Amino acid sequence: MSVLSPRPPSSSPARPAGLTIVATLVGLLAALWFLPPLLAAGWPGSRGTTIEHLGGDLPAAMTRWWTSNDPVPDDELAALVTFWSGFHAVKAVLAALLLVAAGGMAARLLGACVRADQPAHLRTWGTAGFGCLLLAVVALLVLIANVQGAWAPLSSAVSLLPTDGPDTDLASAAAGLHQQLLAGTRTPPLTTLVEDFRRYHLVLAICSALSTVLLFGGLVSWWRRRARVPRAQRRPRRVLAAVAVLLAGLMLFLALITLANMSTAADPAPALAGFLDSVR
Repeated sequence: MSVLSPRPPSSSPARPAGLTIVATLVGLLAALWFLPPLLAAGWPGSRGTTIEHLGGDLPAAMTRWWTSNDPVPDDELAALVTFWSGFHAVKAVLAALLLVAAGGMAARLLGACVRADQPAHLRTWGTAGFGCLLLAVVALLVLIANVQGAWAPLSSAVSLLPTDGPDTDLASAAAGLHQQLLAGTRTPPLTTLVEDFRRYHLVLAICSALSTVLLFGGLVSWWRRRARVPRAQRRPRRVLAAVAVLLAGLMLFLALITLANMSTAADPAPALAGFLDSVR
């Protein structure tokens, strides 16, 4: 994430380069929206599954597995889960590209903003820079969420199950798993689901922790740069302080996410029981 290591350009961003970056950002946003379901349909093992298949077939396939004695999902459910894993993997790659592009543009624009010698330029580069920085933040969160979904697609797919629908078979199967968790007994499907749920939250904790460390490095870098700006240059110092505050806020948020998910990963059964209860 380039914005974490500010390297201001020697001059203000050139308009053609700026237009190219904007076009790149728009293209990546469009790809992030349209490409994942298309590419995931051809993912090895997905057997041509689509988003429509996932939404329509998942409840019945999950119900069938939950009421079986097989620790491994059957072929139909496996294809749905594989599709969902591919969907998240494609989205994670695109989110990473968007993070690099938006972060790099944010660093370029904010660097020009700090060096600007005219108030109009400072406002222009500052507004555009913070816009790109916020887009980079969104891309980071999307990246984390999709790495989680790609690494533990089974639990991610479970989260798609309806919690307010009239599917009595699904509700009955969920109620059975809920009672097993409360009683401390586990069928093979429930054992698999608990361990995958543990991995689901552990991956999120690891990704959040790594992001927190990187953001801390960025915070230190921007704050040191602010210290090098003369006190008389109040506007550039405010810009740098605002970037540092944004990074600090995001870092605190991700640190809390890390702690919460580490706790859930250590004992996933209560959180899983809570979700199953909502399916009921």
